[in-house]
Parts: sequence; C-alpha cells; structure tokens
Amino acid sequence: MQKAHIVSLLVMVMLGMACADINQDFLRGARGLIGGDVNTGNLLGGISTVQRFDSVNDQVSNLNTRAHQVFDFAGIRNRLYERVAALRFGTNSKVQSLHFINQITQGESHVFVLGMYAIRSGTTFQIRSTIAKASARGNQQFSVQMIRQCKTRWFRKKCHDVPHQIPRGFFHNELELITTKLQRAAANAMVNEIKAKTGLNSAPEEDLSSLYIDEANRLRALYRQLEVNYMEMTDVPVANVQDAIHASTDGTVNDAGIKQRMQAVTGGNARSSFMVFPGNNFFYVFSMVNQGGKVTLRISKFMVDGQVPMGAFVSSTGNWILERPGRGSSPSVQQIMGIFPALK
Repeated sequence: MQKAHIVSLLVMVMLGMACADINQDFLRGARGLIGGDVNTGNLLGGISTVQRFDSVNDQVSNLNTRAHQVFDFAGIRNRLYERVAALRFGTNSKVQSLHFINQITQGESHVFVLGMYAIRSGTTFQIRSTIAKASARGNQQFSVQMIRQCKTRWFRKKCHDVPHQIPRGFFHNELELITTKLQRAAANAMVNEIKAKTGLNSAPEEDLSSLYIDEANRLRALYRQLEVNYMEMTDVPVANVQDAIHASTDGTVNDAGIKQRMQAVTGGNARSSFMVFPGNNFFYVFSMVNQGGKVTLRISKFMVDGQVPMGAFVSSTGNWILERPGRGSSPSVQQIMGIFPALK
C-alpha cells in the first residue's frame, strides 16, 4: 500500500516588542491551527491523543545550546527549540514556531503538532513548548465490482451480475479528510495542554481561521505532498531588506538582481508582494508592509513533491506581474500565481 506523507510545517518568527504574557500569546497562536471539523465517515476508528508541555527560563548566553536540544516524544526526534536562535536579533524580541508532521497511511495514521513560543528580555529569555500527537487506525475500504456469474441447470444457462467488494487503498480526497481530522485533534490536544499547564482553563473555546491553513489547503489542490514554512520579521529598516531576505531564506534567494528589485519595490510602496522560485521543488511568497521606512516581512516557503518553474520571479503592488518566466513546469507559474492574493 502506497503511503502518503503530507507534512505541513508552520513557522512564524516575529522580531519586535516582547509580549507581556507569554502563555496567552502561545495559546493564541496554537488556536490558530484549529481548522474546521470534517466528517470522515467510516474511514477511521477512534482517535487517541498524547501530549507534553515544557517551560524554560534561561540566559541569552545559552541560546545556541537550547537551539540544538533534541526532544524524543512518541516516536519522533525533533529540535523543537531550533528557532530560538532568532532571539539574538534584538534585546526585546519574540519567536513563535508551529509545526505539523503528518504520517497518513492505510494502517495506523499519526499527526504531530509541535509548538514553541519564546521571548527575550535583555539578557534572559523564556520558552513555552508543547508537543501533541493524534493517532487513529484506518478502516479497510472497498470498491464494488460487478462480476458475471452463470449456472447451468437442466441444460439451460442462467447468468446474472453479482456485486463483489474489492479491497482498495484510500483515495486522495479521503487522505485529505484524514489529515484534516487528525490535525484538528492534535491542535485541540495542544491547546488543552497549554490551558491545563498554564492555568488558562477559563479561556473560551473557538475555531480560528488561519492564513497558515488557508494557503496550504489551496496549494494542496496542485501538489499532493507539501511542506510549508511561515516566518514573520518586523521592524526591518528598508535599507536592510536584502539582508532580511538572505537570512529568512537561509541564503537560497541569492540572485542579487532579484533582491535589489525587491528592496526597491518595497521601499517605494506601502504594500508589495513577491514570488521567488530559486530551486527545483520549492519557492517563496513574500508579503511586505512598509510603514515609515520600517518593514514587516511575511515569508512563506513551500516545498512540494514535484517541479516548480525554477528561476521565475513575480512581483505585485496590486496585481501579479511575471518579471521572469523561469522554466516550464506543471503546474505552471500562472496556476501558482492564481493560488495567492496579489496583496496580503
């Protein structure tokens, strides 16, 4: 049976004034992962969840040590605190990381959600983190096939069609339903764990729509397997936009002409957006908001199971403009442009 591994990685990094209540902000971010409920019918058995919560108060001199700390939980190993290294950019800064790992198969399916929120104040920092796992066993699905059967009695042949159930794997839409159902269960388990361990039990339950979920769902119409990273940086001077692009993309956007063009457009407009396709199977969507020379960058990185129009570059100050077409691909750059709003 072919396995479907659909991974949604959701990361937001925010640099600015540290919030007063780390627990409230962590809970608010986790709630943003709770999507609407779906009916999975007889696709799954019962759903079970496990979760853990951790709290850290430490010195900034230990940021790198914390960033390399490895967590073992319910069958996965992960450097949950990897993003805290971004706290070095400011003495009052914050970092939030939300990460889905989906393992959807015909048998046992699992979704992990890993959440981390960290704030720095001078030479100290705090971390709150939660890992939650939702699991369920898939029920065998069948297709009905009509098979012709004949009997001969007293030299007379009688035939009729008899329905037979043929075992099959999950269809793509069924995999999507299972993924959505288990993501919701894992996100709810995370929210409940945060509330229980921080004393925020009185906070009301609610489902929040999320840009994270909306963009991922739209792009999954084009690519079956998908990994998504979200990052946000605030209060970046226009003169440092190229450096911010380099840092937020780990140097993968290295075309000097593209970075210069992005900085020029960002500096001359209150709002602008860009798509950059530097690799064979990944691309970035940038949203820039310029307020008096200070820029908020929202960066989405999409890694897909397939090819993208490598080399393409798209910009917008109101409508998408294809500045570089890149190589041909399927889906095309025009199809991908149609997924995202020209300005966020």
